[in-house]
Order: sequence, then structure tokens, then C-alpha cells
Amino acid sequence: MTLNSAAFNFRETAEFGADFGQLPMGSKGGAQRLLAGSDAPRAPVGLTLELVTSRAQFDALEDEWNELHGRVAPVSNPFLSFNWCWHWCNHFLGQGSGTQLTILTGRRFGRLVMIWPMVQQRVGSMTSLTWLGAPVSQYGDVLAEAGEGRATLLELGWAYLRREVSADFIALGKVRSDGTVAPLLNQLGLQITRRDAAPFVDLGRAPTYDAYAEKFSSSHRRRRRRSQRGLETRGEVGYIFQYEGNEARSLSQHILALKRRWLKDRGIVSSGLSDSRTAGFFGDVADGLGRPTGCRVLALKCGDDIVAGEISFAHNDSVSGHVMAFNVDYERQSPGMFITEDNLRLCKDFGYTRFDFMGPSEQHKLEWADGVVELNDYAMALSLSGALWVNGYLGWGRPRLKKLVNAVPQGARAFIAKLHPALERLA
Repeated sequence: MTLNSAAFNFRETAEFGADFGQLPMGSKGGAQRLLAGSDAPRAPVGLTLELVTSRAQFDALEDEWNELHGRVAPVSNPFLSFNWCWHWCNHFLGQGSGTQLTILTGRRFGRLVMIWPMVQQRVGSMTSLTWLGAPVSQYGDVLAEAGEGRATLLELGWAYLRREVSADFIALGKVRSDGTVAPLLNQLGLQITRRDAAPFVDLGRAPTYDAYAEKFSSSHRRRRRRSQRGLETRGEVGYIFQYEGNEARSLSQHILALKRRWLKDRGIVSSGLSDSRTAGFFGDVADGLGRPTGCRVLALKCGDDIVAGEISFAHNDSVSGHVMAFNVDYERQSPGMFITEDNLRLCKDFGYTRFDFMGPSEQHKLEWADGVVELNDYAMALSLSGALWVNGYLGWGRPRLKKLVNAVPQGARAFIAKLHPALERLA
């Protein structure tokens, strides 16, 4: 069965479970065999699984995908919508990208009930199976119809991918513990190669933003007043809020430029922001182009300067922050504090009950947060070279490299980066 024609129609037999074994996932043997793709639970009658590998096939899913997403999308993950994935395909898919769509769909009696938004990517001489969305999606997950049959759907989806897709390793990054697929990955015992957390603000705990803000300490209030006076001495302070359109596009590009400048000043390299396709992607999602993603663009002005900004995404009753940046010329005035506060106030005014800072879990986010959600990267080797990559780099090398980089003083990192652009990655 080739990648482009991979499909299995469970209507052909009600004995699929008997063919692939009946051990429940709760047993060690059942989990091990499902991990290897050689075991799966009994499939519901009428279930069809199929791989979508072409752009035309993906585009044809729009209406069905939107309907499923509207019914089952996780509350804090706006990166699973068809529109988000459509914009991603426009910028990160195509000839020379080294990326192949490998989206698994599941239908029951013709109705779409599951989507695994996946791609195959070239990593040197290897092939990985990973989430669709890098480097711009903040979380990865699966859309699957809720109810008692969800666990079975996910298990069948995993077994199908393991049988039909050839790869050296599977890498599933940024999986929230409250996501749809997390219980399956934990039950399978996939290797966790990175642990983090996503802080969030519970705006539903108070009737108004001013009531919510009473939680802030007196020292926070003093710092805010001092910073506000500092800003006002440099010019008139105001805010810009855009929701789709050309002005939102322009403002998003300005915020990305501020972010790149801030990173360069500290000798930090972001592979996502350094990718030339990223700016075009955020410009399009900010504009909307007839396929809105819930993008919100907020900026703080002082005189004629934009001193801070944030690109965030609204979904259901929550907002997920994505790109926050501030002008390094105004660092002493703590503009990040003001943009966060105003964003939370806007969220409350518009009726949102939750603001998700998203990972990584950094100290300045934790100061605002009411709680955190566990965030893990999972991986599984499928070949010898894949095992070397998963265990040698993802599991062992990457965390130690990060620790080494963080041990270098900020000033030294910036100095190294200025010596030559190629040295930025070492810094």
C-alpha cells in the first residue's frame, strides 16, 4: 500500500479487532504491541481511516474539518483549525520544503470523526513523522470526536500510522497534558524528551478586570506607577488594537521586527523567527485573507514609537498569547508589564475567561499566572539512525546544550553573535 493511496475501510470486516489482537490497552502486552503498531482494539463498524498527502486533498477537507473542529477542538489550542493549517500550508509546504503532508483522517459511515494533522519531514538523511505546524504552532494535538469511543479512535489512529507511514522516528512536540492525545502517549510510554509548562491566567475568577487586579501585590502597583511616569515623560501613551485586515498585517510585522531586534541584542537565535517564511505567515494570519484564525494584534505606543506589542489568538472563551515583543530603547520603562495588563483587560472586556501565556514557563509569566499546564515533547525511534537521534540528541544532547548556552552570560552571547552571523547558533 503506497503512501498516497493508504486507506483501510473497516466496513469490510467487523473482525478487525480479532485480526490485530484483543488485549486491552490497560495491559502491558497490549500497550507494547500497540506501540509497535502490531495491535489495535476492535474497530467500530463503519470506520474508515485514510492518509491525506496532497494539497488538493487537504483543501477538499475544509468544510468537514471546520465542522469537526467546532465540535471537539481543545479549549486552549487554536492551532488545530483548518484556517490555521491552510495558512501554514501556504508558507511552509511546497517544492524544496522537505515536508510531505501525512494527515490521518477517520470517518464513521462517511462522517469525519478524527484528524491527526501530521507531516513527514527530512532531517538530514532521516525522515521524521511530526505535527503539522512547525515552527509557528505552539501546541500539537489530535481532533477526535468526544465520548466513550475516543480512546479507541486514537488507538486505531496510532496503529494505522505505525503500519502505513515509513519514518526513522516520531517526534510529537508541545503536547499539553490537558490535550486530547496526551493520555494515549502516556499510556504507550513514549519517551519524554523535554518537560515544560504553559502558564495561564484564570480571568473567570473575578467579575471585572479591576476586581481581578486586586490580586497584584503593592510592590507590583508601585512598580507600575513608576514605569508609567517614566513612559509619560517620553511621550503620550496609547494603545492600538487590530483584529484582521491590512493594518493588523502591518502591525504584526512591526512586532516581529521588535522581537528579532530584542533577540539579536541578547545573542539569542530563534529558528522560527529567523525563517523568512515566518513573517509572511504571521502577516497573512493577521490579515485573515478570508480564512480568519482569531488573530488579535495589540501594541503600546509612546509618542510616535511602538514600545511593545503582542500577537495572540482567540478561540472559544480563551485567548492564547503567541509573540510578545518590546522596544529595547524603552526597556527601563517595563513595557512588557503594560502590554500584558492591557491585553488581560481587553480579554475580560470581550468576555474571555482565560488567557494562556503558552510555554516555555518563564518567571515573568509565572508572576501573572494563576496556574500551569504540563507541556511535554514525546519521541519514539523507529530505526537505528532514529534511535541515535532520539536518544543522542533529543534525549541527551539538546537539554545539555541548552544548559550550556544558558550558562553563558547574556553580554557574552550578544558579543559572540556580533562577531559573525554563523556564530549566533553557538551562542
